[in-house]
Amino acid sequence: MKTQKTKPQITECFKVVITSDKKHWSTSYVWNNSGALQYSKNKWTKPKILNSKLFVFESLAKAQYFAAFNVSGKSTQVSVFKCLAKNVVQLSDISFNCDTPSIEAFWRHILPPAHIVRPPEGTYFADEVKIFGEPLEYC
Repeated sequence: MKTQKTKPQITECFKVVITSDKKHWSTSYVWNNSGALQYSKNKWTKPKILNSKLFVFESLAKAQYFAAFNVSGKSTQVSVFKCLAKNVVQLSDISFNCDTPSIEAFWRHILPPAHIVRPPEGTYFADEVKIFGEPLEYC
């Protein structure tokens, strides 16, 4: 029997990134730049951590709120881009810590409950993300 590959669901969302030297990095760059993921405009980006997902936001307002209260003011430039996201889902938990071992433990479901928190309101999780256009917001 021949199996058919299903097409991924593509959703337009918003992505918060750190912009440094004209390169765009995941917001974990602020806390753990060795584990940060680099985004390039108009190219699909996948997570570095096996079986994990990437954060995106359902609206510009939710992305701006996250940027303003979580990553701005840390001597970095924060940018918000429109993006396309593959296979978007909502989850009720995320890792509190941004270090690579904690993130790996979270996605393997072995992170202690004390290190798990609710994601920011309006957060979606995606298999792949493609940022495009010019930044909508600089914080």
